[in-house]
Amino acid sequence: QPSRHLLTPEQISTVIDVLERLAVIDAALERPLFIVAATVYMCLHGTDLASTDSYCPTMSCFVMEDDNWWFIIDRPGSSPHKLLVPSHFLPYLKRYRISRGLLPLPGRNEDDAWLEPQTADYIVDAWGYVSVIYVK
Repeated sequence: QPSRHLLTPEQISTVIDVLERLAVIDAALERPLFIVAATVYMCLHGTDLASTDSYCPTMSCFVMEDDNWWFIIDRPGSSPHKLLVPSHFLPYLKRYRISRGLLPLPGRNEDDAWLEPQTADYIVDAWGYVSVIYVK
């Protein structure tokens, strides 16, 4: 396992600010912004985000109950986890969904993959590290 280098809150804020500004210029960067925001604000791991042969999180993992948004992680072989979606994460969810041509917030039974499959440049490894490599 690689050594862990933790970012300060200021460094995290800078990364998100830069990604936000770049995503305005290039909508393809909404995906890495969404990944970083999910790992930072929802404390998700790369394994929670990634599709495998037996697990593919969809937008229907986001559910509205009791005036709150929840994210349900339901991997085969483990019990489901229900995480409260912080209100400050919702703008990133909306931005990403709009960039994909979806409505700002998910509906029930929506089967679109949580992360749109990509063939290049954005990697989430097994330890939850996100590598964003932007090549134009």
